[in-house]
This record gives sequence, C-alpha cells and structure tokens, in this order.
Amino acid sequence: MKYYLDEDISPKIAEILRKQNVDCISVHEVSMLQASDLEQLMMAAKKKRCLSTPLETTPVNMAGRKNVSAFRGNREQLQIFLF
Repeated sequence: MKYYLDEDISPKIAEILRKQNVDCISVHEVSMLQASDLEQLMMAAKKKRCLSTPLETTPVNMAGRKNVSAFRGNREQLQIFLF
C-alpha cells in the first residue's frame, strides 16, 4: 500500500513511516500545500496512492465521490480513501 499524507499530518510522520519501510509521501514534499480537496484526491490517484487525512478535517462530501470509498481506521484515527 502506498500512502499520500495530507497537509494536516506533519511531514515528520512521513519520515518516521519511511524509516519503518512504509511507502508514503507528504503533501508538503510534492508542493501541494493549500490545494483543494479535489486536487489532493486527483494527485493521490495520479500517484496511485491512498490519501490519508485526520478525520476531523475530512469533508463529508469526499466519501460520496465516484470511485472513492472511505475506510476509517480505529487505531490510526485516519481516514483513507482508496482508488
């Protein structure tokens, strides 16, 4: 699984995860800060990654978009969108 961490997740988390052999990149690393939610979803899809974002910052309407399903991880408290 490849992850794309949104701007509300510290880029240090990506560094820590990579040290644990998790394939992830941060919005901060690909110059997508302040991009719209749809632009973030499109970038994640383009890079064939799952968008990970804190639950409290996720717009409700994202889960209803075509070809996107929402999965809530209890332990991580992240919302992951699978393409």
